[in-house]
Amino acid sequence: TNPDVNEALLDRIGVTLQGGDMSPSEEFAAVKARVPGILDDDLEAMIRTATTCRQGGEVGFSTRMIRDWARRVSAGDIGADGSIRPIDTDAGILRAAFPAFLTRMRSSDDVTVAVEAIQRVTALSSTECDEVRKTMGV
Repeated sequence: TNPDVNEALLDRIGVTLQGGDMSPSEEFAAVKARVPGILDDDLEAMIRTATTCRQGGEVGFSTRMIRDWARRVSAGDIGADGSIRPIDTDAGILRAAFPAFLTRMRSSDDVTVAVEAIQRVTALSSTECDEVRKTMGV
């Protein structure tokens, strides 16, 4: 049970279930089924990022966050002229993470942990990460 959920709300729910994290292969299959257009390599990097964040225990990273991130990456970037460009760089994958989940994280520390995990998994340079953060206003 989530300790942040109000007790009055929990009293109204008749049954609660405990569930663990999916294995990386199960998570891959679940997200790929919902976002078939995502490239396998990109999805594997997203799952490795989530696993890295979860292992530290500091940042929660749900399958829903991965799915939203995968949807944004597979949809591409929309240019100022309305054209859609594929996201085919690691910096583009990081950029897509901001509207997908980074802007909704609880603290700037959580954002930093997640961005650093993305940087390690994708091998982005610090300069590239800084440029993306500046572009995204973070």
